[in-house]
Amino acid sequence: HKYHGINLQGLTDPYGRLIWISEGLPGSVHDLTAARMHDILDLIDRSELYLYADKGYVGGEGDRLLVPIKKPKNNDLPDRDKEANRTHATTRSQGERGFAVLKNWHIFDRFRGCPRRVGTFAQAALVLATEGL
Repeated sequence: HKYHGINLQGLTDPYGRLIWISEGLPGSVHDLTAARMHDILDLIDRSELYLYADKGYVGGEGDRLLVPIKKPKNNDLPDRDKEANRTHATTRSQGERGFAVLKNWHIFDRFRGCPRRVGTFAQAALVLATEGL
């Protein structure tokens, strides 16, 4: 294919409404690295908020970054850890709705502009989506 991936970081409220979107980074940038580049982890750690993140953020610093429990190598997760992961996924899925709304804006399907500028388009889509347009 002729299109490159773009890494956008975003934050949603507990109801799935997008409240912040980063500028774009090349898709090859790891999610945790992108979060560090945008100071997301530092901001969350200084706030009274919790960040429910996916496995791409395992290894991140901070008491307020909540990620799934990783399965030990050559072993199964104990039942209590499986249940904790289910609870985490249920909570996180509520916030994922905001990203689903953003993906409905098909301008991002084959964006051919500068990866750093896609964040500006995403922020505009965020405003339009929150205003119900």
